[in-house]
Amino acid sequence: MGLSSTRSLPCSRRPRVRVERFIYLHRVARGNRRLWAQLAPLIKAGNFRKAMEIAEKTESALSTVMRYGMSRIATAQRREDIEKAMEESLIEVIPHLEKRTHYLATLANVGMLMGLLGTVIGLINAFAAVAAVNPAEKAAMLSASISVAMNNTALASASRSRCCCATCTSRPRPRSWWTASRSRRSSS
Repeated sequence: MGLSSTRSLPCSRRPRVRVERFIYLHRVARGNRRLWAQLAPLIKAGNFRKAMEIAEKTESALSTVMRYGMSRIATAQRREDIEKAMEESLIEVIPHLEKRTHYLATLANVGMLMGLLGTVIGLINAFAAVAAVNPAEKAAMLSASISVAMNNTALASASRSRCCCATCTSRPRPRSWWTASRSRRSSS
């Protein structure tokens, strides 16, 4: 198996994982916004029973978190009990949201290592070629060979930065009503 066939595997998977995560997370976010638009007025009005009925009809991430919290409203002694129930629901929700995002980080690392391997192989070939050349031509040949070898590192760095950006944009953002309420509570 040659170097080029090994390098093509990470490159072919990256766009598929990025596109799949982008579509899935945007679909989840859109469904959560739609559900929150229905639930927020009911919760503010104290109509938890109707809010629970609406949350039970959908399978979104937000509905799971809200169902956990609203199911504890009747039995909760303190607000922290409801918050704890909602935090427990995140154990169920977050793995679905972060599914396959670890591939992006792995592929970024593999791509970078492949670029460095290409650079090392290129430098080895450059020094081997320079050893057999006329001393007057060594400087020009060495600089040209190093320039070609460094292209591998440049390409790998560009590939890694795209994967890292995709990893950051593919992970769910924690800034939501939940984090906002926790930050307000901790500041008071």
